[in-house]
Amino acid sequence: MRTMPHNHVRPYKPICSTAGLSALALAADSAGEPGRSSGKANPLKNVYFGEEHMHTSSSFDAFTAGVSASWDDAYNFAKGKEVKLSTTGEKMKRRTPYDFVAITDHSEYFAVLKEFANPDSDLSKSDFAKQIVAGVKDPSKAGPAVQKLIQTLVQSNPIPEYVTPELRQTKWQDFLKTADKHNDPGTFTALYAYEWTSIPGGANMHRNVFFKDKAAAVPFSSFDSVQPEDLWTYLEIQRAQGIPVFAIPHNSNVSDGWMFSSRKFQGFQGQPAFVGGPIDTKYAKRQQANEPLFEIHQTKGSSESHPWLSPNDEFANFEPFPSLISLGTPSAIKGGFYRQGLVEGMKIETEVGFNPYKMGVTAGADVHSGYQGNEEWDWKGAHGNMDDTPKKRLNPVPNATGENGFTVSSAGTTAVWATENTRDGIWNGMNSKETYGTTGTLIRLRFFGGWGLSSNLTSDKDFVKKAYAAGVPMGQDLPKKPDTTTEGAKNGAFALKTMALSLGIGQIDQSGLSKSTDCAGPTPILTLHRAVHHHHWIVENIGILGDGPCLGRRDFALRPTACCKQEQRGQRNGAK
Repeated sequence: MRTMPHNHVRPYKPICSTAGLSALALAADSAGEPGRSSGKANPLKNVYFGEEHMHTSSSFDAFTAGVSASWDDAYNFAKGKEVKLSTTGEKMKRRTPYDFVAITDHSEYFAVLKEFANPDSDLSKSDFAKQIVAGVKDPSKAGPAVQKLIQTLVQSNPIPEYVTPELRQTKWQDFLKTADKHNDPGTFTALYAYEWTSIPGGANMHRNVFFKDKAAAVPFSSFDSVQPEDLWTYLEIQRAQGIPVFAIPHNSNVSDGWMFSSRKFQGFQGQPAFVGGPIDTKYAKRQQANEPLFEIHQTKGSSESHPWLSPNDEFANFEPFPSLISLGTPSAIKGGFYRQGLVEGMKIETEVGFNPYKMGVTAGADVHSGYQGNEEWDWKGAHGNMDDTPKKRLNPVPNATGENGFTVSSAGTTAVWATENTRDGIWNGMNSKETYGTTGTLIRLRFFGGWGLSSNLTSDKDFVKKAYAAGVPMGQDLPKKPDTTTEGAKNGAFALKTMALSLGIGQIDQSGLSKSTDCAGPTPILTLHRAVHHHHWIVENIGILGDGPCLGRRDFALRPTACCKQEQRGQRNGAK
């Protein structure tokens, strides 16, 4: 079984108005989204855009950066309501509201530190709490207390009074109640989620955890264990108890080469990661079952590829974040990027029978300022009072992230094809990998693959129905090549179609379809067969999914039309 390519759509980030795109127009039916306007569950699926990774004052590092934004603030902003940036008081309002949001505050000290600023809370009475609050108000006073806090994370040795079972359960339940308050089936989905923050030796092995319609009693944190295998055990236990859940890794670009390694990851509290032996059948099978998706882009850079790995891809240097978080030392490149991981995973599969890196794609923010920062024209930074003004973001001196402010960029967005905008619908769509990530423009994109697809498929009024019947959507396995001598079934084909966009209008640039030179072996060629009105495509000859060892490839690049002014970002996104 071969896996369909997962899509990371990488346009130049546009600056243009959506005044001409009404909510009614975006909800209308099209050949690519038949049934969207019915108001009912759509078996042919609609695309929904949202956030799968963000932080509020309930995350310890956001609070120490001066952030006071609440869960309510984050949800209200996502729904298009006006809020204030908590560190400056500046008013903010999304131009295009999101369909769903997952607030993923760190499970370590979950929602505890914000109580330090609450005079009615017993947690605010200790000298440590007072020192933290004083440091929030005046960073020059933050030193010893913040360093102590950081060390508890690095050494995975928490301050006991802030991680009691009662605190962990109570604060988690407070979050679930807030999510339920904002969840509006069919209109807006507030997912149950959090972040597991394992970073032994500075190697980022973070995962975001997503529950479906009910949540565990308490989150699993890196204080419980820094080992991914132990997190998988937690997930497996939850599912055995009837609680559907999965995890999404992110920031392989700062994993020091471990996220897509050929070897097991093992790390000890307070010690550098070390090689845990070659990935075996059990490890690969468990990772495949627990981690269906990967976050390919966020404010701390792109994890798709690197110029050293893809020297002929001008997008390979799109918004890099080269150094380990907070350390400022370069992260290892090999094993640190998704595209290479696709190849490594298939190699592992040939050896052990399972592909640990058979992951679909999402994109997110990881903004720690209490809002979703994908709209670049209204970018307010990602790390509270460290980068909440243009002056701070242009400061060449590295901040606490280990990089300067202008290395951190505006966020990505996750698109999910789902039957309906509900917790069940969004979670099921993500778990099936029928997703993609985008930066900038909210591109409405359908992608199918199959054997002998009709060259007229994308222009057919029943395009989607016939595509599902004749092929498989993004993220799914292509069936075995049919045993037939008919001409149409000899070659595989991709069907790619974009619809009216949720932010500006885009077109596919033919240069986005190119042969791969990322690895040795037969060079697969993608042959353009048909283009209609610049946004209906059939691509024939999927030699890229053939039996050769080379599976690296350039994904499709969508660029905005003349309505959108290209922001000049120079080499940061490969703009020319």
